[in-house]
Amino acid sequence: MTERSLGDTSVGIVGGGVGGLAAAAYLADAGASVTLYERESQVGGVAGRIEREGFRFDTGPSWYLLPEVFERFFGEFGHEPEEFYDLERLDPHYRVFWDDGDRADVPANPEAAARLFESYEDGAGAAFRDYLADAAEAYELG
Repeated sequence: MTERSLGDTSVGIVGGGVGGLAAAAYLADAGASVTLYERESQVGGVAGRIEREGFRFDTGPSWYLLPEVFERFFGEFGHEPEEFYDLERLDPHYRVFWDDGDRADVPANPEAAARLFESYEDGAGAAFRDYLADAAEAYELG
């Protein structure tokens, strides 16, 4: 993947989040000597996790958006994402808790989710469908 050699260049990257890790990988691939500085005990930024009392919690993204971006990144280094992590489609996607004790499991199926939202607020199902259509159009436009 290297297009240009950085030779004897030394680079310090502050922050071991996803962006910092990607920058470090590209710079190292181009020949730079890279030092990554991260204040936390683990890298990953918002893609981290914490463990408390036998439970594990993701500290960041729970949805895997734009998988082709990850596939392209790993592919540029001769790998596939599946070599490093397993993905599992969750259904329900997530659970919402309200102050009054009510809760709702938001299903993975978009139409089922729209029906759930509509059951809580008139017009919410249609608004959700419109949002998904707008997001799909924006995604296609790039």
